[in-house]
Amino acid sequence: MNEIQFKEYLKKHHIKLNSQQEQAVKTVNGPILLLAVPGSGKTTTLIARIGYMIFCCGIYPDRILTLTYTNAATRDMQRRFEEIFGVQGETDDSDRIMVRFQTINSLCNGIIDEYIRLTGGRKFKLVPDTAGIISQLYRKVYQDFPTEGEIGESARVIAYIKNMRLPSEEIKKLKISEYAAEPLYNAYIRYMRQNRQMDFDDQLTISLQILVKYPEIRQWFRERYPYILVDEAQDTSKIQHEIIRILAGDAPNLFMVGDEDQSIYGFRAAYPQALLDFEENYKGASVLFLEENYRSTPQIVSSAGRFIASNKKRKKKHMVTSRESGADLNYIQLDSRYGQYAYLIKCLQDVKSHTAVLMRNNDSAIPLIYYLRKNGIPYQSRGMETTFFSHRVLRDIKDFIAFARDPADADIFMRVYYKTGLRIKKEHALNTVRSYDPDLDRGLFHTYLRLYGQKQSREKIRKLIDELNGLKKDYAWEAIGRIQYKIRKVDDSEREKFFLLRILVERGENVDHFLQKLDGLKQVIAECTYDLGARVHVSTVHSAKGLEYSEVYIFDAVDGIMPAMDADDIEEERRIFYVAMTRAKDRLNIVCYKDQKMPFVDILQRETKTTSKVISGDNKSTNGFFRKGERVSHIAYGRGTVIALEGEKVVVQFYSGRRLKISAQNNVENRIMRSI
Repeated sequence: MNEIQFKEYLKKHHIKLNSQQEQAVKTVNGPILLLAVPGSGKTTTLIARIGYMIFCCGIYPDRILTLTYTNAATRDMQRRFEEIFGVQGETDDSDRIMVRFQTINSLCNGIIDEYIRLTGGRKFKLVPDTAGIISQLYRKVYQDFPTEGEIGESARVIAYIKNMRLPSEEIKKLKISEYAAEPLYNAYIRYMRQNRQMDFDDQLTISLQILVKYPEIRQWFRERYPYILVDEAQDTSKIQHEIIRILAGDAPNLFMVGDEDQSIYGFRAAYPQALLDFEENYKGASVLFLEENYRSTPQIVSSAGRFIASNKKRKKKHMVTSRESGADLNYIQLDSRYGQYAYLIKCLQDVKSHTAVLMRNNDSAIPLIYYLRKNGIPYQSRGMETTFFSHRVLRDIKDFIAFARDPADADIFMRVYYKTGLRIKKEHALNTVRSYDPDLDRGLFHTYLRLYGQKQSREKIRKLIDELNGLKKDYAWEAIGRIQYKIRKVDDSEREKFFLLRILVERGENVDHFLQKLDGLKQVIAECTYDLGARVHVSTVHSAKGLEYSEVYIFDAVDGIMPAMDADDIEEERRIFYVAMTRAKDRLNIVCYKDQKMPFVDILQRETKTTSKVISGDNKSTNGFFRKGERVSHIAYGRGTVIALEGEKVVVQFYSGRRLKISAQNNVENRIMRSI
């Protein structure tokens, strides 16, 4: 096709492309990798290319296999194609053929069906939701009751093993909670085979085996689909890339679109390395680029581009924009993380354009959603989960509170005895339950004290009993602190849960009301109770990928969250922050805290001094500071009275007999001490 005909094609269908997009549309034959920066119009380019292949090159639609990452992406691609070309494409000889878009799993289902037709075998039953099976096997393998989060974690690990095609020596290294993953994985595989069932990841595994073992089926699909297009290639797993490679054959007409800089689904076994190895895996391959970002201002584009350049495992790109200059990046400086929710509520009271608050994980959103609802601010939320409410920390808090009220409850005792730090042996715990005598003991820990209290441990047991008794009188805030610091062993990974609970608890709130509030909040999130017309959007970065907002607030970008604690792939953590930045069209705000390490923010500030400014956020606690004679409660030292004021410090006489001089501002802002 000559240039005039190409221009007529674009004009007829009202398609506007830049020079890089035009090159990608017209390059039809051979293996092509198109690397597209955020906001560069990759979907428009992909659809224009399909139209070009059909209407300009005479390729029948049913010869083109277009693979997308999700069902939602498939529907969106279909809709956008129909908006440009109509419901059905019309070829030169007037045959009307519907263009089809598929997920890889849909393709694999077709491969399995072809195998069944050819061999006469019996198809395994597809189980879309395996949570029940995993829960049953978890209890059997580990002799423990899994939380909702642990069931989800188990499912992700099992899927990761299959998608990454891990050998047994690598599987042995994986864990689910504190348990080795291998026994559960093996039990799951046996169960599914014995019951002739398969999950979505088994579809991939079985399809790959069929393509390798049966050349006639492999050849049938190659002849049917001589042209393959793959969208969101950076999110495609290792086994999916292998299936695509086999289908493409030795002389592939393969068009793969993606961006390794936006690969943030490592926990789902996304394999961006395939993009980096594209030229090695496909002889004669070409790599094209879409580098113009149509979404964001120059300040956002340049800052994000310099930030992601810190990564080593990437193709070098030069992201640019033709948009006019906009607002500087805002670094909002707060004294502590505790103040961010009050600050955000203040900012979101009356937004005029679509504004997103983005975070690394679901848990960070829970207090924000609570305070948005409390303040009557309409919001939308995306991809929120309720696993926080079934986490072991919350389950243990409820158990310890219930046990304090009924210290003879054997079921709860067996769930919590080993979490107290007393190093109680299981046989001793069982014997304690069997030996309980209500005439001799006021509870099961009294029984344990009677049976096993050695001289060196008696004081620890008595202290634990005293703390449990204290729970019965505590306000909710005090109960959380008592359990965290004095009753339950807490590891580093659990401290964030206690932090969020202290954000949620309010002054003077009793325990029962607080627990009821948590149950209500869980229901709100589970039922997606929000306003679809709201301008405020609450989302994790993962759920916001592919979307854009006029203004974005990034918060909780602290060491241990973003980047995640003990992250295996620090480059993926940087990519998550980069994706968050590039959701913003006009304004990007990053919330910072004086009391936290923020590695990514430090890097960004060093690189973007000329396109950013620091503003001070007013995050003083609404509780105020303290007065002489005021009764207070400290999260570690218990209750007391303020007996003196010395500048910015207060002197507290605690009921335990301890007297301390404490920084008032630090204790209020970090929720360490409160008025009661």
